[in-house]
Amino acid sequence: MEAYVPDYVRSDLGKVEIDTGVIRIIAALACLEVDGVAAMSGGGWMEDLADWFNKNLSKGVTVVMNQDQVTVDLKVVAKYGHPLHQVGRDVQEKVRYAVESMTGLTVKAVNVTIVDVQFDGVSEETH
Repeated sequence: MEAYVPDYVRSDLGKVEIDTGVIRIIAALACLEVDGVAAMSGGGWMEDLADWFNKNLSKGVTVVMNQDQVTVDLKVVAKYGHPLHQVGRDVQEKVRYAVESMTGLTVKAVNVTIVDVQFDGVSEETH
């Protein structure tokens, strides 16, 4: 899929494109800065293992672009003891701000799925 190029990045010099892969990395790094987030998750141990070997910074992040609007889906491992609903809301706010401020795109939605909880450095699968 070709990256959408908003009018504000076109000029006489050419255009600037923002690939969805870049948005995935911005979202993942912003998510990891939230207190209560232990890690990102690809959703299953096979995906996580493949991401580990590939050094994938944006595992567990899916981005859908529709013109100048972006929807971000994140799979998150939370730290035990943190209110999960608050962690989810904090992730939504942090990711929205990071993507909008760094790209100029509008974030339509940030969907957070907490797929696991980490206990004192040990992750226990909850599904």
